[in-house]
Amino acid sequence: MSINSKSKGDKYERKIASLLSSHFKEITGVDKAFVRNRSSGAYLGGKNKVRADGMLDEHKDVGDIIVPSDFRFEIECKHYSTPPSFKQIISDNIPQWDKWIEQAEQDAETSGRDGFLLIVKYNLVPDIVILSTSEFSYLPRIMTYKSLYQVVKLEDLLKLNKDKFFKKGK
Repeated sequence: MSINSKSKGDKYERKIASLLSSHFKEITGVDKAFVRNRSSGAYLGGKNKVRADGMLDEHKDVGDIIVPSDFRFEIECKHYSTPPSFKQIISDNIPQWDKWIEQAEQDAETSGRDGFLLIVKYNLVPDIVILSTSEFSYLPRIMTYKSLYQVVKLEDLLKLNKDKFFKKGK
């Protein structure tokens, strides 16, 4: 039986949106503060970035998850069956990650956020997050990618003080 990768990705995005909504409920005060972007960033994401010119930041729904207006990070989600090879990891060259990071960086810039959280799930491996910020450099790190990006377990990231994810004043 073949697996529909779009359906698999959509399901993972909904799972992450639900997880984050539950995790940050005490700050947001609502049940569904994070929701799957129905267009998964297709309207403004990637090469369509020019469409965002002149729009209010809160109308710039890019990324895979629509986040609260005061959330500091753009969120991309990827669910793939096979993780990068050991050779790719030790050579610091994972083309799939490079593509995802480029997309996430572009979306964070378009939305005016501080950076991105690229949340990745591979079969039989705990969820990981590729971070665009060194702000959380004290987290236990799985690896550093291209000397710029931290790779951490999602469960470790979610242990941080929740206020660190929101702009001051919330």
